[in-house]
Amino acid sequence: MVILLLSIGKLKLSGVVELSNEYKKRLTRFVSFRHEIITDVKHSSSLPTEVLKSRESEVFIKYLKPSDVVIVLDEKGVQPNSNEMASWIEDWQIKGVQRLVFIIGGSYGHGQELLDKAQMKVSFSNLTFNHQMMVPLFVEQLYRAYTLIHHHPYHHQD
Repeated sequence: MVILLLSIGKLKLSGVVELSNEYKKRLTRFVSFRHEIITDVKHSSSLPTEVLKSRESEVFIKYLKPSDVVIVLDEKGVQPNSNEMASWIEDWQIKGVQRLVFIIGGSYGHGQELLDKAQMKVSFSNLTFNHQMMVPLFVEQLYRAYTLIHHHPYHHQD
């Protein structure tokens, strides 16, 4: 299985980049992982919110294949714990999913056309995080999920 993370906007803070890269490197022992950063929509500050969300969604959709399992990170999504996320990923692997695509949208969320293509909406918290912060949080949780699947001692169980 290949896991693809799509996110919008360049990672600008060096600490965020370093942390993301550290967990991406750790993931390579478990899964094929790629992170594609989508360029911000031009003149986004002058666009109405719904138009901006729609344009961002159009760009994300161009990366998708019909066979992909698509999960959008969305504030209205289900909030799994780490064990549940690991279980989902393991189930998708067992079912033979070829490509699992996670999408981190822009400041205003996702357009309806992308939400309609998603098999699942996941929220990491009731708190709001900017897209730059979500990348290392997501990659760390993905790494944690794989350590749980492989019974690695990274995650401490109660």
